[in-house]
Amino acid sequence: MLLLAPRTLALWFAALSVCVGCSGSQESALPARLRVRCVASLAGPARELADAFTAETGIALELEARGSIDLAGELGTAHEGDLYLFDDEELAFAAHREGTVREWMHLATLRPVLATRAGNPAGISELADIARADLRVGIPDPKRCGLGVHVRTSARFIGLWHQTQENAQLVAATEAELATALLADEIDVAVLWDATTTREAGLLRVEELKLEGHARRLTLAVTTGAAHVADALCFARWLRSDDRGSPTWRAAGVACIPGGDPFVQRPHLRVHASERLRAAAEPSLLEWARREGADLELHWAADASLAARANDEAPQGLLLFDERLFDAAGPAYIDRERISSDPLSLVVYGMNPEGVRSLADLAFDGLRVGLLSRDDSALGALLWAALDEAGVAQALENSPTLRTGPDPTPLVEAVRSRELDVALVYGTQAGPPTMRNDVNKLEHPRFELHQAFALRANQDHPELARRMRDSMRNPETNERFFHLGYRWHPRGNEPAQD
Repeated sequence: MLLLAPRTLALWFAALSVCVGCSGSQESALPARLRVRCVASLAGPARELADAFTAETGIALELEARGSIDLAGELGTAHEGDLYLFDDEELAFAAHREGTVREWMHLATLRPVLATRAGNPAGISELADIARADLRVGIPDPKRCGLGVHVRTSARFIGLWHQTQENAQLVAATEAELATALLADEIDVAVLWDATTTREAGLLRVEELKLEGHARRLTLAVTTGAAHVADALCFARWLRSDDRGSPTWRAAGVACIPGGDPFVQRPHLRVHASERLRAAAEPSLLEWARREGADLELHWAADASLAARANDEAPQGLLLFDERLFDAAGPAYIDRERISSDPLSLVVYGMNPEGVRSLADLAFDGLRVGLLSRDDSALGALLWAALDEAGVAQALENSPTLRTGPDPTPLVEAVRSRELDVALVYGTQAGPPTMRNDVNKLEHPRFELHQAFALRANQDHPELARRMRDSMRNPETNERFFHLGYRWHPRGNEPAQD
């Protein structure tokens, strides 16, 4: 546990009270309702879920529905909503790249299908029929509706887009308008989402558009500057939950992605984390808890202690500085993700006048080298193992200019004062480069220390725990780890959330 001096503690609480006071005054000036923007084709089930959410949680919201591209345009310019429900994940990803979306959740899979009225009175049989001059054709506007982009792509693939545009009797801003027109016998054929044809008994699905990439994911996106971010994420968890949202979505014909957590209005998670990672990881974890409206219980201690206690204390998350110690935590923590590494590093004086660039260079005649003692620590033993592999350990042991010790700090300071030419330490021990020294990270993966974040198996809220871990995948955390001497490990091609 971190202990603060009384004066420091008093100043900290004073600063906190000022911040809380400012936050409260800003909240009082904000609209009272959570602002939700929804793609028009799913406005019905979304409103039903919104009413049930307000009844259970007391959180009031306003819901507006329109075409998905119109929603994306509003998000990029007006920033009027807290939570957006898109029928195409690419719109959410584009908003994230532009910095207007912070978190997202994939809720369901949607597929475009060729649809007509029940009984198929016009004899529709294939996608090419949308270009028939004798049919009343409805198409979604590709400038305003994400589904319209897919229709345009499909029609172009079969060479009929221009003819389809010319024959279209109705160009609608939303998929919902097309469904209404079909049911009212105002058009004969249209492309709709599969969920709509499943939900509406008066519609018939003729053919699924199966071109590569046409299946899309219904995606919840919380804006970066949401006025009510914790409420927005609470509603997102409601919509995604297996016990609240999913039954209503399935009844509306939506193919939900399985795995949503049971709904809890204010979730509680416990994370046990290495004290050595506190400066790097704590800001991101606390920011996640603030935005999520979650109670996050953080325990900081040495790796060996955390690993030994993990099986009995069962935290939902376990973040260790040295992933080799996960073996002691037991099989419940096999869901591990490496987030960074602590590389072997050379701390050299000034601009490296001796030209030391590799482990082999440490054997230069007369070079004054600082090293951790082989027998005083596990890190020292690991450093000497790297030197053994490089074939320079024996020469260093016999060198009259070698200085060893159990603590890397005096060795680094000795380089800065030019008592030593170089010190071999880990990146997090080296500190940042200064006017008096440089730090060169080496490529020796076998001797790096790897930091990993594991999630406990069979916990109550596995999806929430994964999102907590994913919250560290952001540029701010990357920069903080790098500044502290770590080598960051990127993951995947999908845009990372905070």
